[in-house]
Amino acid sequence: AEVCRWTSVLIIIHIRCAYKTVSFSFDISNAFQSTFRHKAVEPGHPPPTRMFCYQAPGFAEHGPNGEKLCCELLMLMQGAIDASRLFGTAFGHTLLKRAGARRALWDREVWEYHVGPLSATAETLENILAACSSMPPTTGAPPGWAVFSKHTDDGLGTANAQSTVDYLMNAIGLDWAVKASGWTKHLGYGLGLSSCGCFCSIDCIPVIEALYQRHLGAHNTFKPKHPYPMNISELKPGVRPPIDSPERAPFDEMQAKCQNGLATSIWISRAHTQHVYSTNFLCGMMSNPSYEVYKCWQHSLMHLRASPCPLILGSGRKVSLSISADPPRPFSGVRHREMGLHIFVDADLGTPKARAADASIVVPPIASGRDPMVATADAKSVSGIRMYLGGVEFVNSSLRQHLTSPDPHTSEVGAAGTAITMALPLDGLLRELHIFSDSPMTIYCDSQSTIFASRSAAAVKRSVWIERRSVVLREFVELRA
Repeated sequence: AEVCRWTSVLIIIHIRCAYKTVSFSFDISNAFQSTFRHKAVEPGHPPPTRMFCYQAPGFAEHGPNGEKLCCELLMLMQGAIDASRLFGTAFGHTLLKRAGARRALWDREVWEYHVGPLSATAETLENILAACSSMPPTTGAPPGWAVFSKHTDDGLGTANAQSTVDYLMNAIGLDWAVKASGWTKHLGYGLGLSSCGCFCSIDCIPVIEALYQRHLGAHNTFKPKHPYPMNISELKPGVRPPIDSPERAPFDEMQAKCQNGLATSIWISRAHTQHVYSTNFLCGMMSNPSYEVYKCWQHSLMHLRASPCPLILGSGRKVSLSISADPPRPFSGVRHREMGLHIFVDADLGTPKARAADASIVVPPIASGRDPMVATADAKSVSGIRMYLGGVEFVNSSLRQHLTSPDPHTSEVGAAGTAITMALPLDGLLRELHIFSDSPMTIYCDSQSTIFASRSAAAVKRSVWIERRSVVLREFVELRA
């Protein structure tokens, strides 16, 4: 599908809160009704591949000899599997030719419009906005700057002035039926921009309430203090009863409910980050959840409803999002906050999940030197990654490592490599949007062995997997990204 990254949407919101800009969103109401398959989507290119299908029962037509006829799909609204791609190509032509926008390299569904004296330079965003505001109006494309993301037929963006927004909407309106509005809702999330324009909240509280009523009912008033039970690491997958068992149907119904709830929780956890860890951990058993897994998820949902804690973006004032030349150390008592992109990363070496049948038998931990094969099989680790921009957290990830880790060092190296892989597209998009930094991006990691491996090509000699992960760290340090 032609969709933007969720992190790109968050970066655009950050820009709106940090710089003196205006916000806008739009929806293309005739996206698929006005895109035809039998016509060329782009001038000079052949039309898409023709597609045929049989009509549904009751609508089929027959030839003179009684043969069943097939119909040709002419419009994208008729269910073509490539509808989103074809509309995205046609809409991209409108943005390129009509509006004069350009596509970002780090996210192909992020578009930038820039007309002004600094349009062909590598100036900072502050200077670009100042230059656009001092330019007199013109009869053609107005001097201005704007950036917006596109998710199929929905868009969200920010611009230097309302005149720039009006020009973009008029240019799009020449080819499509576009409806422009402010920031109230996007992709199902509610957006609340403060009166000062320095804060923006993102939540999906109505969805949480509907999910709560569906799985727990209106009579449940329990409000847990913790986001998940303390025994979450001891949960096991479900055991399906035999096909002739009377417990089979209730078990299958429970699994369907749990899977539906976890799928919705993945979407919810983007805006309510306290729901991230429990959702990711329980999704490891999503294919075969047990009653205990479902109860644990219900506990997490009850806490989420009682304490929703929406995602808040913005530093509270208009600031630059560039990385400081001398970023302050965290937890050092310095009152200055780093407004540029920086990351905290950590890893947790998994503990044995197996429990002996006899409670009197103690299962020795990994560090006790028990059978390495058993210890390695139990050592499933979790990577914890938090990204900050504008002085606040905007990405919270809790990712299960798919490879076993024989020691904490392996887990830490894997987590740091994952954090760098996630951060580079964000840093690249910020630079494309003229938010430059003279200093490299800072990654805070409490593992000295990981830092040592990132600076030494000869530090890792034991495993090809560790070598591959360490190469990512060394390349990041050498490039001073």
